[in-house]
Amino acid sequence: MSHLGRRMKLVVALHTAITMALAWTAHAWIRECDRARAQYEVAVGEWLAGVEALDAATGALAAHAAQVAQSRDDAVAFRNGAFNELREVEGDVAGAGSSMVALRAQIVQCAEDIQAYERRLVQAARAGVPVWEIAAARDRSRPRVLVGTVDRVDVAARLVFVDLGKGDGITEGTRFDVRRGERFICQVLVKTVNEDDASAWIIAETLGEGRSPQVGDRILRAGDVAPRRIEGTVERVDLRAFLIDIDIGRDDGAVDGTTFTVFRGDQYVCKAQIKTLGDHQSSAWILLETRVPGRAPERGDRVQNHD
Repeated sequence: MSHLGRRMKLVVALHTAITMALAWTAHAWIRECDRARAQYEVAVGEWLAGVEALDAATGALAAHAAQVAQSRDDAVAFRNGAFNELREVEGDVAGAGSSMVALRAQIVQCAEDIQAYERRLVQAARAGVPVWEIAAARDRSRPRVLVGTVDRVDVAARLVFVDLGKGDGITEGTRFDVRRGERFICQVLVKTVNEDDASAWIIAETLGEGRSPQVGDRILRAGDVAPRRIEGTVERVDLRAFLIDIDIGRDDGAVDGTTFTVFRGDQYVCKAQIKTLGDHQSSAWILLETRVPGRAPERGDRVQNHD
């Protein structure tokens, strides 16, 4: 074989080797690319799964945030409701305190009345007086109702002159109601007393609007029961404060301290004593010691100042 032939054979062998090396390298590169693509697809799948998980976590977080907001609103509503209930309880406690004060005052008054009655019983026993005569003796000892007339009015001096004096048993400081018919005009306070007449200051704060005493007006000692029957109706009852409101006032002939009997139909319920006197309406204490067990005043009950 010539030298040229050997060189050609060598070139062909070299070309074949290079071609095979290139083919093997290309095949390896392709396999590596396929492997990288598979890894990429796995990574993309994992990323997509992560995105879905993130979306799910975001939704769960939003739902949790909504639950937190609802819980907060519920807590605020509960707090406000608790505060309102607390204020109502405080109001009830304050009302109960006022009722207890009123009840305590009535209990003290009852205790004083009981002590006075016991003293009368002891005195009666020592004197040999029968017990049943005590009430009659008490009624006989009450002062008689004082009724007089206005003789003269001095508007500038705010004085009235009346036809009652020492002989009628009045003294300086005695308070009178001035009435025209059954209409209350004002109250006066005795200033000077003579044997048969007296002068009295007009108490300005008791004057009704557009009213002033006149000659011929009748005067009645404040606290005396007007000498006629007065009837009315219970308009409101507050058992916690032991009070009733009645449609009776000065214009009906009632005075401070007047005691009324409460009836339901023909049934006796209790007695009540005027606490605050108005022209047409008044409030009165329920006298607990006079109540019939199981009965309490109700709206619409009848009241009158004589049994």
